[in-house]
Amino acid sequence: MTYGGNTTYIGTMTNLTNSAIGSQIVKLRFSFSGSGAGMAAVDAGSLLATAETGSSSANKRADLALSDVYPNSANPPLSLNDFDDSVVAVIPFAIGVHTNLYQTGVTNITREQAYDLMTDTGIIVSGPNTFYGMPQSYLGGSGTNVLYLVGRNSDSGTRITLFRDIGFYGNPTQWSTNGAGQFVSVTGASSGATVANLIGTYTNVIGYVGLSDLLSNTGNNGVALAYNGVPFSIANVQNGAYGIWSKEHFVDKVGSLTAAQAAVRDALIAALTNQGFQTTNGVYTNYFVDLSHMKVDRNDDGGPITRL
Repeated sequence: MTYGGNTTYIGTMTNLTNSAIGSQIVKLRFSFSGSGAGMAAVDAGSLLATAETGSSSANKRADLALSDVYPNSANPPLSLNDFDDSVVAVIPFAIGVHTNLYQTGVTNITREQAYDLMTDTGIIVSGPNTFYGMPQSYLGGSGTNVLYLVGRNSDSGTRITLFRDIGFYGNPTQWSTNGAGQFVSVTGASSGATVANLIGTYTNVIGYVGLSDLLSNTGNNGVALAYNGVPFSIANVQNGAYGIWSKEHFVDKVGSLTAAQAAVRDALIAALTNQGFQTTNGVYTNYFVDLSHMKVDRNDDGGPITRL
């Protein structure tokens, strides 16, 4: 896979198993955005700038999207009837902090505390008044420094999932840093890697992020908090004890694909959902939860977790 700039990549796949594809090489072009934005692009058949062999980019129609959430969770909501929707994985999320903060006692967050955190964060000066957000001690820490919330933009499946899980539907107060390392108010980061890097750099930051980004983009300085007293583990997702997770969807617009494109889609779905891949491939087992061992399910993002 080759980086093409502007969050776009290009790659080829030669080992998909599908009789309709045979031995032909399939070229895939990627454009990375939030889950909501990706599904909206597929729904509209939007032309997106993607990487291209021999040039910096090419405008190509959005045919397929990977999404952490159902189409009707996007903002604005998309119709479920517009899409062929295949669930290919379970993706866990975490509320994470720097290991130094964790070691001071910030090891757990409840649903109610997470809800409060969405707007009770940072230091805001308004005229003669100064608002001080949630201190570390509120979450069990030994210090009183104010916590700064870092998170994603409104198109992000990570943000949609976390907000649905805690029942928050407002506008969060979120932060990033400027060139001088000072905290500034932002609407949200465009990537999970950015959020994870902030968690791994600052000991007064708390953020919501995909497990894969937390584990791979914090410089080994990030740790997941327990949620409602339950630590993250693959087993705790599978048995329903740990609740911050969603289904990974592979979607296309109904009737929009050619026969060849549909064959590639089917081969990709088969490869992603293969039990051998999900239970033995390190790329998957380190960051995702295999479908075959799920003991619970949920039919809506943030919805009730029920026993299978």
